[in-house]
Amino acid sequence: MPRTLAIAAFGLMLVFGRGTLIANAAQVGGTLSGNAGHQLHFENRATRDIYMAVTDRNGAFAVDLPPGIYDLRGQRGTIFVPRILVADQAINLGAVSKPTGFNPMRLFQYEGVAPVLVYTPAPATAYLPGGAEGITAILPSAPVTGAFSQKGGAGGTPITPSAGNPTPPPASSQLTPVPGGAPPR
Repeated sequence: MPRTLAIAAFGLMLVFGRGTLIANAAQVGGTLSGNAGHQLHFENRATRDIYMAVTDRNGAFAVDLPPGIYDLRGQRGTIFVPRILVADQAINLGAVSKPTGFNPMRLFQYEGVAPVLVYTPAPATAYLPGGAEGITAILPSAPVTGAFSQKGGAGGTPITPSAGNPTPPPASSQLTPVPGGAPPR
């Protein structure tokens, strides 16, 4: 018993003794030279999550990022600024420019949408008719009949509703005892 209390007290000290750790987002901003409406992608190097920012007419951009290490990429994936360490403080990257000159690594940094590899037809639900008729245009018009149908009774004849509710089953006023008594729990 005293050992259990000591472990519980130690656990409470660990939880409440250090205070609450909060990971706030920090604002990262700057100015991309010469581009208005350009998409910039901040890619988290650990999780590969991407946060997008769009430059305004002056080329300025800003985005709130959770703590981590990010690469600032252009629209096609070229890395403009590598390894941006984001913590709790705001970061101003200043003037950011596109990389110029010949850099063989840029060939490996490009990102984009690949051409289609699989050519399969669309699912059957893609060809449902639209408009006012909707799905009823492809349903059979004659009702399905049989021994019992969803439309009625035997042979498809309509069921006439009975007057009032059906009689409830008789209520039991006695509980049936369990043979040998109740099982132990």
